[in-house]
Amino acid sequence: MDDSLRHEVSIRSSLSDKPLTVFIPDIPSREVLEAIGHVVVLFAQLEHYLKVIYKRATGGSLPDILDERGEDSLGGLLRGVTNRGDKNFDGLLKISEHHSLLRLVTPQLQKAYQLVPIRKRYVHGGIARRTSDLKWMFLKSTQETSEAQIIPELQQASNDIENIIKEIQEKIPTPKS
Repeated sequence: MDDSLRHEVSIRSSLSDKPLTVFIPDIPSREVLEAIGHVVVLFAQLEHYLKVIYKRATGGSLPDILDERGEDSLGGLLRGVTNRGDKNFDGLLKISEHHSLLRLVTPQLQKAYQLVPIRKRYVHGGIARRTSDLKWMFLKSTQETSEAQIIPELQQASNDIENIIKEIQEKIPTPKS
């Protein structure tokens, strides 16, 4: 990136009162961006696939409340949404306790739920480089990271998502048309 385009910006994290100075815009390497893009696409596919499984298992549509949730749609889909006026959704994990077809994939639903923090961190956390030491950090949490940490974490998450989808497909096959 052309240094003349990069500006120092003071920000406050949502988790810290201490101001931070970061370079904006400043983006990680092509390899990191590729890993982030890859996992973001897989997360979207996983969310879509879980919605399809819900519809196939229950015969009903998902409540609109899931679309209203925004940044934690995977977490809401799996764990549910409550305290939204008269709108509530139990979540696939809770529904699977009482639904024979969804019960078959409870372990996969639990594995998917373990990936929610990774999704939130990379999709909604924002990454920037601190001006003081040039270390990468997540803007929302101020947690430090490095390109050497990011790529393996995202490759593992990508592999986990691919395996979750494959395992669900084995247990709840797509109907033949």
